[in-house]
Amino acid sequence: MERAWHHLSSETGISRSRVNDSYVCRVRAIDRASTGPYCCSSDLVLGLVKDTSHHSFATNPSDLVSSVSILKNIGSCSCICRGAWVSDPDLVSTKLGSLMADSEKPVVLITGCSEGGIGYALARAFALEGCFVVATSRSLSSMKSLENDPRFFLQELDVVSEDSIRRVVANTLDKFGQIDVLVNNAGVHLVAPLAEVPMSSFEHVFNTNVYGPMRLIQFVVPQMVLRKKGKIVNIGSISALAPGPWAGVYSASKAALHALTDTLRLELRTFGISVINVAPGAIRSNFGKSSTASYDQMPEWKFYKPFEAAIRARTALSQGPKSTPAEEFAKRTVAMVLSKQPPAWFSYGQLSTILAILYYLPLSIRDYIYRLALKC
Repeated sequence: MERAWHHLSSETGISRSRVNDSYVCRVRAIDRASTGPYCCSSDLVLGLVKDTSHHSFATNPSDLVSSVSILKNIGSCSCICRGAWVSDPDLVSTKLGSLMADSEKPVVLITGCSEGGIGYALARAFALEGCFVVATSRSLSSMKSLENDPRFFLQELDVVSEDSIRRVVANTLDKFGQIDVLVNNAGVHLVAPLAEVPMSSFEHVFNTNVYGPMRLIQFVVPQMVLRKKGKIVNIGSISALAPGPWAGVYSASKAALHALTDTLRLELRTFGISVINVAPGAIRSNFGKSSTASYDQMPEWKFYKPFEAAIRARTALSQGPKSTPAEEFAKRTVAMVLSKQPPAWFSYGQLSTILAILYYLPLSIRDYIYRLALKC
């Protein structure tokens, strides 16, 4: 590997330096138009750039295939191909065209893609639109139906672990060289009265729903900044607009994520990065089952025992007969995300309009409605 870099540097004037586990290569004034195409003798993809100005591109030395999308934006490539020294222009052209075509496909990293959930539906919807999808969940077995599909790159990821995030981001950049869209979808629900919720459960919700997305963002943003483009999609919740009883921890975590998203949108705009707040309504998924399983782990209530039935019912509130199918939500969301100018805010699904109206109502009226509907 070092020999390949030395050869490339001596032949073309490309130098490198280490920055945050990535290699930043500086391409000096090069003109190889008259000398024919070149590539490194190792099984890598390298490019010579006909350009008299100074440019930078970020890549990983273990797989420069992924640098095609960056190279084509900074100059006219004399050669990009795989294998030993090549002098056949037609072969070079064919390989370059193929690589360029692949580089046009957006690379989308999605968290929380277990089958039956919103993330799974989003992964399939992005794939249908021609994207390379890095589908992640805490267990590969939960995404088994995607494993033989070449459109998906499956990875185990726990959003509460920086080591796990670092590994997945590195694997993705090694394979694709870029992450165009980050979808922070992974999250946990919690139903419990605030006065009695175990603090360990409280902390777990915020660690997953708030700190988890921020961990991903901090690992993914650097390569987006270098490329001056990218999209970050944070999946919040419409319940954060008008929090009701029994799910206060969850609603608070999503409200925090909404606030962080609004700030990120302003702070990252200067680097060409769009940040989108998605607030699903009641979407049909495995959300209710997961929430019920979590609720079954709660201790017996001391003060709220008379409200046990109402509290438990809150776990499946979003899973009624009129809930919006996850596939429908995903299709609408993906179309919005992949548009040239996506909106800052997007909400879709059953109860979205009702919650938006509740947000603007006087608190006394909103409280009255919640007391009737959720029996508190």
